[in-house]
Amino acid sequence: MRQPLRLLFTFILLLCTSITGNAETHNQALEALEALDTGNYKLAKKIFLSLSKSGDAEAQYQLGLLYKDGRGLKHSAKRAEKWFFKAADNNHIAAQYQLGKLYEIGKDIQQDYMHAAMLYQPAASAGHAEAQFALGMMFKNGYGVPKNTAKSIDLFQLSASQGNPRAQLEMANSYLQGIGVSKDIDQAFTLVVKAAEADLAEANLLLGIMYFDGLAVEKDLAAANMYFQHAASQNIDAANTYIEKLKAEQTTAIVTKSKSQ
Repeated sequence: MRQPLRLLFTFILLLCTSITGNAETHNQALEALEALDTGNYKLAKKIFLSLSKSGDAEAQYQLGLLYKDGRGLKHSAKRAEKWFFKAADNNHIAAQYQLGKLYEIGKDIQQDYMHAAMLYQPAASAGHAEAQFALGMMFKNGYGVPKNTAKSIDLFQLSASQGNPRAQLEMANSYLQGIGVSKDIDQAFTLVVKAAEADLAEANLLLGIMYFDGLAVEKDLAAANMYFQHAASQNIDAANTYIEKLKAEQTTAIVTKSKSQ
């Protein structure tokens, strides 16, 4: 049995029992756990639908996920919106984020940056790392909210402190360029290493660049090449450009060394 699902539904079971004391609800949630874990999404949908009728926000949220991801049933952004909205209206933090993401992306649904930002706000305030990052990007780019570098940095820092690799990368770039914070190459390196450890493709590229240019670390073409090659395998086109630059520099170094002998 997959651990994330076990932990999630253990929480649900405890919540259902503590709030309702209803053994039937407890058993339904347990059955939903088994259904999801075995890929029986149609049964999971049936159970979540039953629980949702009593206003169970977690069940509403899970229904939204099933429709958003198209697991075991046809993908439907509109139905995902419906159930995320119900859960969000019941103050479900993750549902607020997911609904905001639907509006931000605008795939098979009307794009609405302002509505997305409004939904990210309470989730971010409640400590949802992805919502903090998403809202930070909206303040950075001025989507749905007035552009505000200071607010974007505050949100990126909150998200990065929770281990969000994309937020860590944003802060690394901010420290490299001195945008919204004092320029600090050492701090940038620390953050990009963390993001690269999470195997974020763009972080692998930036870490390669820092080794290539000797930023905060001693210049190391072997390390740079390793990160460039990995980023290229993750379909980062710019990595191929740096691989060619690295080869050219190595060739120049060989020629220079042979002439000096």
